[in-house]
Amino acid sequence: MTRLIRVELLKLRTMRLTWGLLAAAAGIAAVFAVLNATRDKEAALNTASGLNTQVLVGVWALLLSLIFGVIVSSSEFRHSTATLTYLATPRRNRVLVAKTLAAACGGAAFGLAGGVIATGIGLIFVAARGYHLALGAATLSRYLVGYVVAAALLAAIGCAVGSLIRSQVAAIIGVFVWAMIIESVLGGLFHA
Repeated sequence: MTRLIRVELLKLRTMRLTWGLLAAAAGIAAVFAVLNATRDKEAALNTASGLNTQVLVGVWALLLSLIFGVIVSSSEFRHSTATLTYLATPRRNRVLVAKTLAAACGGAAFGLAGGVIATGIGLIFVAARGYHLALGAATLSRYLVGYVVAAALLAAIGCAVGSLIRSQVAAIIGVFVWAMIIESVLGGLFHA
């Protein structure tokens, strides 16, 4: 089993798409973090809620970790290498578990990148404006751990979605529709 996981991690490390998606996640997190911190002259980064909002801007990295998980599993079907993979390891459940664990490891990197960039840019703006840090180190650390865990879980879910929906394009479109439209509609219907 560990051999399968190592093989899947090797595939992920050597794919250019992995590094491209990670760079895109870092770039998007950086752009939205800077935009959020500079949206007005007196951004509320000196309050706990304002800094909380700033730290949560890195959530776009989580969406890309979900797409990364979809690509991990559906790329085998897209490039017609699934047959060779399943011939080499006839037990499909082992292959799927290895892919899911590898996707979770890769997804954790997405969460770490998004969390560190959003938090770091927020802290840079707090220091540059001379504000008092409204959130403690323990709270910021919990946010960072939450990013890593959430991205790992979303990448694993994306791997499951990519295994169920073998068309890579359809699975990615489905993920975007779910994240952008359905969650927004459901979130707007229910106010706790």
